[in-house]
Amino acid sequence: MNKYTFNWNLSPSLSDEHTVSVPPFEAIARDDQLSLSTSGSTADEPNLIRDADLVAHNLVRGFCYDLGKRFEITYSGYQRQSGQTTDCFVAVTGVGVVTLSGTADFEVRDEAGNIVTSSAMQREREQHARQQRLSVLARREARDANLRDMLDHWSRYESDPEGRLHSLFDILQVAERLYAGSWEKRAVRYKKIALALKMVEADITTLGGITNDETLLNGRHPGKSPGPHRIANEVEVANCERVARTIIEKYAETVII
Repeated sequence: MNKYTFNWNLSPSLSDEHTVSVPPFEAIARDDQLSLSTSGSTADEPNLIRDADLVAHNLVRGFCYDLGKRFEITYSGYQRQSGQTTDCFVAVTGVGVVTLSGTADFEVRDEAGNIVTSSAMQREREQHARQQRLSVLARREARDANLRDMLDHWSRYESDPEGRLHSLFDILQVAERLYAGSWEKRAVRYKKIALALKMVEADITTLGGITNDETLLNGRHPGKSPGPHRIANEVEVANCERVARTIIEKYAETVII
Protein backbone atom coordinates (compact mmCIF):
# COMPACT_ATOMS: atom_id res chain seq x y z
CA MET A 1 0.00 0.00 0.00
CA ASN A 2 1.13 3.54 -0.75
CA LYS A 3 0.82 6.51 1.59
CA TYR A 4 -0.69 9.63 0.01
CA THR A 5 -0.64 13.24 1.18
CA PHE A 6 -2.69 15.83 -0.74
CA ASN A 7 -1.85 19.49 -0.10
CA TRP A 8 -3.51 22.89 -0.38
CA ASN A 9 -2.17 26.36 0.44
CA LEU A 10 -4.30 28.40 2.87
CA SER A 11 -4.59 32.16 2.89
CA PRO A 12 -4.54 33.83 5.36
CA SER A 13 -2.62 31.58 7.76
CA LEU A 14 -4.37 29.89 10.68
CA SER A 15 -3.40 30.65 14.25
CA ASP A 16 -4.82 27.34 15.53
CA GLU A 17 -4.38 23.80 14.25
CA HIS A 18 -7.44 21.87 13.07
CA THR A 19 -7.29 18.07 12.89
CA VAL A 20 -10.35 16.49 11.30
CA SER A 21 -11.12 12.85 10.46
CA VAL A 22 -13.12 12.31 7.26
CA PRO A 23 -12.58 8.63 6.39
CA PRO A 24 -10.56 7.52 4.56
CA PHE A 25 -8.69 10.82 5.03
CA GLU A 26 -7.08 12.47 8.04
CA ALA A 27 -7.02 16.23 7.52
CA ILE A 28 -4.71 18.76 9.18
CA ALA A 29 -5.14 22.51 8.69
CA ARG A 30 -2.18 24.36 10.17
CA ASP A 31 -0.59 27.73 9.47
CA ASP A 32 -0.91 28.20 5.69
CA GLN A 33 -1.39 24.52 4.78
CA LEU A 34 -4.26 22.02 4.51
CA SER A 35 -3.18 18.39 4.11
CA LEU A 36 -5.22 15.21 3.63
CA SER A 37 -3.48 11.88 4.27
CA THR A 38 -4.59 8.32 3.48
CA SER A 39 -3.35 4.96 2.20
CA GLY A 40 -4.21 3.11 -1.00
CA SER A 41 -2.95 1.15 -3.94
CA THR A 42 -1.63 2.68 -7.13
CA ALA A 43 -4.85 1.55 -8.81
CA ASP A 44 -6.81 3.63 -6.27
CA GLU A 45 -4.85 6.79 -7.06
CA PRO A 46 -7.26 8.46 -9.55
CA ASN A 47 -10.18 7.96 -7.17
CA LEU A 48 -8.15 9.21 -4.20
CA ILE A 49 -7.21 12.38 -6.10
CA ARG A 50 -10.86 12.99 -6.92
CA ASP A 51 -12.13 12.19 -3.43
CA ALA A 52 -9.45 14.29 -1.73
CA ASP A 53 -10.53 17.31 -3.77
CA LEU A 54 -14.16 16.77 -2.80
CA VAL A 55 -13.32 16.36 0.90
CA ALA A 56 -11.09 19.45 0.92
CA HIS A 57 -13.83 21.63 -0.53
CA ASN A 58 -16.41 20.09 1.80
CA LEU A 59 -14.14 20.98 4.72
CA VAL A 60 -13.71 24.50 3.39
CA ARG A 61 -17.49 24.98 3.25
CA GLY A 62 -17.70 23.65 6.80
CA PHE A 63 -14.94 25.98 7.99
CA CYS A 64 -16.72 28.95 6.46
CA TYR A 65 -20.01 27.98 8.08
CA ASP A 66 -18.58 27.10 11.48
CA LEU A 67 -16.04 29.89 11.82
CA GLY A 68 -17.62 32.73 9.83
CA LYS A 69 -14.83 34.37 7.84
CA ARG A 70 -13.53 34.15 4.30
CA PHE A 71 -10.54 31.96 3.50
CA GLU A 72 -9.00 30.73 0.24
CA ILE A 73 -7.37 27.39 -0.56
CA THR A 74 -5.21 26.60 -3.58
CA TYR A 75 -4.39 23.01 -4.49
CA SER A 76 -0.61 22.54 -4.62
CA GLY A 77 -0.26 18.82 -5.42
CA TYR A 78 0.37 15.53 -3.64
CA GLN A 79 3.04 13.06 -2.54
CA ARG A 80 2.99 9.29 -2.98
CA GLN A 81 5.23 7.28 -0.65
CA SER A 82 5.96 3.67 -1.56
CA GLY A 83 8.49 2.05 0.74
CA GLN A 84 11.53 4.34 0.80
CA THR A 85 10.53 6.16 -2.40
CA THR A 86 8.51 9.39 -2.40
CA ASP A 87 7.15 10.85 -5.64
CA CYS A 88 5.87 14.43 -5.73
CA PHE A 89 3.23 15.76 -8.15
CA VAL A 90 2.16 19.35 -8.84
CA ALA A 91 -1.52 19.90 -9.60
CA VAL A 92 -4.14 22.49 -10.57
CA THR A 93 -5.83 25.28 -8.63
CA GLY A 94 -9.04 25.32 -6.58
CA VAL A 95 -10.63 27.93 -4.33
CA GLY A 96 -12.64 27.67 -1.13
CA VAL A 97 -13.60 29.54 2.01
CA VAL A 98 -12.81 29.07 5.73
CA THR A 99 -13.00 31.11 8.89
CA LEU A 100 -10.95 31.83 11.96
CA SER A 101 -11.09 34.19 14.93
CA GLY A 102 -8.49 34.95 17.60
CA THR A 103 -8.86 34.99 21.40
CA ALA A 104 -6.99 36.35 24.41
CA ASP A 105 -5.96 34.22 27.41
CA PHE A 106 -7.84 34.52 30.71
CA GLU A 107 -8.67 32.60 33.90
CA VAL A 108 -11.94 32.04 35.78
CA ARG A 109 -11.70 31.63 39.58
CA ASP A 110 -14.24 30.74 42.26
CA GLU A 111 -14.80 32.76 45.45
CA ALA A 112 -11.86 31.01 47.13
CA GLY A 113 -9.54 32.03 44.32
CA ASN A 114 -9.22 28.56 42.82
CA ILE A 115 -8.96 28.34 39.05
CA VAL A 116 -12.18 26.85 37.70
CA THR A 117 -11.17 26.90 34.05
CA SER A 118 -8.85 28.80 31.75
CA SER A 119 -9.18 30.13 28.26
CA ALA A 120 -6.58 27.60 27.13
CA MET A 121 -8.67 24.73 28.50
CA GLN A 122 -11.81 26.25 27.05
CA ARG A 123 -10.17 26.68 23.65
CA GLU A 124 -9.02 23.05 23.73
CA ARG A 125 -12.57 21.86 24.42
CA GLU A 126 -13.97 24.16 21.75
CA GLN A 127 -11.32 23.00 19.29
CA HIS A 128 -12.17 19.35 19.92
CA ALA A 129 -15.90 20.04 19.51
CA ARG A 130 -15.25 22.02 16.33
CA GLN A 131 -13.19 19.22 14.82
CA GLN A 132 -16.00 16.78 15.52
CA ARG A 133 -18.56 19.13 13.96
CA LEU A 134 -16.44 19.68 10.87
CA SER A 135 -15.80 15.97 10.43
CA VAL A 136 -19.50 15.11 10.65
CA LEU A 137 -20.49 18.00 8.39
CA ALA A 138 -17.93 17.06 5.73
CA ARG A 139 -19.12 13.44 5.74
CA ARG A 140 -22.73 14.57 5.38
CA GLU A 141 -21.78 16.95 2.53
CA ALA A 142 -20.15 14.06 0.70
CA ARG A 143 -23.48 12.23 0.72
CA ASP A 144 -25.89 15.05 -0.06
CA ALA A 145 -25.82 17.61 -2.89
CA ASN A 146 -28.61 19.67 -1.29
CA LEU A 147 -26.53 20.24 1.83
CA ARG A 148 -23.60 21.29 -0.35
CA ASP A 149 -25.91 23.76 -2.12
CA MET A 150 -27.02 25.26 1.19
CA LEU A 151 -23.44 25.66 2.38
CA ASP A 152 -22.38 27.15 -0.95
CA HIS A 153 -25.12 29.76 -0.56
CA TRP A 154 -23.92 30.49 2.98
CA SER A 155 -20.34 30.86 1.73
CA ARG A 156 -21.46 33.38 -0.88
CA TYR A 157 -23.28 35.33 1.82
CA GLU A 158 -20.21 35.36 4.08
CA SER A 159 -17.96 36.64 1.29
CA ASP A 160 -20.37 39.33 0.02
CA PRO A 161 -19.01 42.73 1.15
CA GLU A 162 -22.42 44.33 0.58
CA GLY A 163 -24.21 41.87 2.88
CA ARG A 164 -26.96 41.09 0.39
CA LEU A 165 -29.60 38.72 1.74
CA HIS A 166 -30.33 36.91 -1.52
CA SER A 167 -28.03 34.01 -0.63
CA LEU A 168 -29.89 33.41 2.64
CA PHE A 169 -33.16 33.20 0.72
CA ASP A 170 -31.45 30.73 -1.63
CA ILE A 171 -30.97 28.43 1.38
CA LEU A 172 -34.71 28.61 2.00
CA GLN A 173 -35.34 27.84 -1.67
CA VAL A 174 -33.33 24.62 -1.40
CA ALA A 175 -35.68 23.59 1.41
CA GLU A 176 -38.68 24.56 -0.73
CA ARG A 177 -37.35 22.39 -3.53
CA LEU A 178 -37.08 19.47 -1.12
CA TYR A 179 -40.29 19.72 0.85
CA ALA A 180 -42.87 21.75 -1.09
CA GLY A 181 -44.32 22.13 -4.56
CA SER A 182 -43.60 25.27 -6.56
CA TRP A 183 -47.30 25.56 -7.44
CA GLU A 184 -48.35 25.81 -3.78
CA LYS A 185 -49.03 29.09 -2.03
CA ARG A 186 -46.12 30.54 -0.08
CA ALA A 187 -47.80 29.99 3.30
CA VAL A 188 -48.35 26.32 2.46
CA ARG A 189 -44.74 25.90 1.33
CA TYR A 190 -43.41 27.48 4.52
CA LYS A 191 -45.67 25.32 6.66
CA LYS A 192 -44.40 22.15 4.98
CA ILE A 193 -40.76 23.20 5.47
CA ALA A 194 -41.37 23.94 9.15
CA LEU A 195 -43.02 20.55 9.66
CA ALA A 196 -40.31 18.65 7.77
CA LEU A 197 -37.44 20.33 9.63
CA LYS A 198 -39.20 20.63 13.00
CA MET A 199 -38.87 24.42 12.95
CA VAL A 200 -41.12 27.28 13.98
CA GLU A 201 -43.22 28.28 11.00
CA ALA A 202 -43.01 31.96 11.97
CA ASP A 203 -39.23 31.80 11.59
CA ILE A 204 -39.51 30.51 8.01
CA THR A 205 -42.01 33.29 7.29
CA THR A 206 -39.65 35.88 8.78
CA LEU A 207 -36.76 34.81 6.55
CA GLY A 208 -38.94 34.81 3.45
CA GLY A 209 -40.59 38.12 4.32
CA ILE A 210 -37.42 40.09 5.06
CA THR A 211 -35.42 38.82 2.11
CA ASN A 212 -38.31 39.58 -0.27
CA ASP A 213 -39.03 43.06 1.13
CA GLU A 214 -38.93 45.27 -1.97
CA THR A 215 -37.95 48.34 0.07
CA LEU A 216 -34.62 46.75 1.07
CA LEU A 217 -31.60 47.68 -1.01
CA ASN A 218 -29.82 44.52 0.16
CA GLY A 219 -32.84 42.25 -0.33
CA ARG A 220 -33.77 40.12 -3.34
CA HIS A 221 -35.53 42.95 -5.18
CA PRO A 222 -33.43 46.10 -4.60
CA GLY A 223 -35.11 49.24 -5.90
CA LYS A 224 -38.21 47.42 -7.16
CA SER A 225 -40.59 49.34 -4.89
CA PRO A 226 -41.21 53.06 -5.53
CA GLY A 227 -39.55 53.86 -2.20
CA PRO A 228 -38.45 54.98 0.21
CA HIS A 229 -35.62 52.44 0.23
CA ARG A 230 -33.43 51.34 3.12
CA ILE A 231 -30.84 48.79 4.26
CA ALA A 232 -32.01 45.93 6.46
CA ASN A 233 -31.33 46.74 10.11
CA GLU A 234 -29.21 44.64 12.47
CA VAL A 235 -32.18 42.81 13.97
CA GLU A 236 -33.51 41.85 10.53
CA VAL A 237 -30.10 40.64 9.37
CA ALA A 238 -29.57 38.67 12.58
CA ASN A 239 -32.98 37.01 12.20
CA CYS A 240 -32.28 36.04 8.60
CA GLU A 241 -28.88 34.59 9.53
CA ARG A 242 -30.33 32.70 12.50
CA VAL A 243 -33.14 31.10 10.51
CA ALA A 244 -30.89 30.24 7.55
CA ARG A 245 -28.39 28.57 9.88
CA THR A 246 -31.21 26.66 11.57
CA ILE A 247 -32.40 25.37 8.19
CA ILE A 248 -28.87 24.16 7.41
CA GLU A 249 -28.43 22.53 10.81
CA LYS A 250 -31.84 20.87 10.83
CA TYR A 251 -31.43 19.59 7.30
CA ALA A 252 -27.89 18.33 7.98
CA GLU A 253 -29.31 16.20 10.81
CA THR A 254 -31.46 14.35 8.28
CA VAL A 255 -28.44 13.22 6.24
CA ILE A 256 -27.46 9.72 7.38
CA ILE A 257 -23.74 8.90 7.57
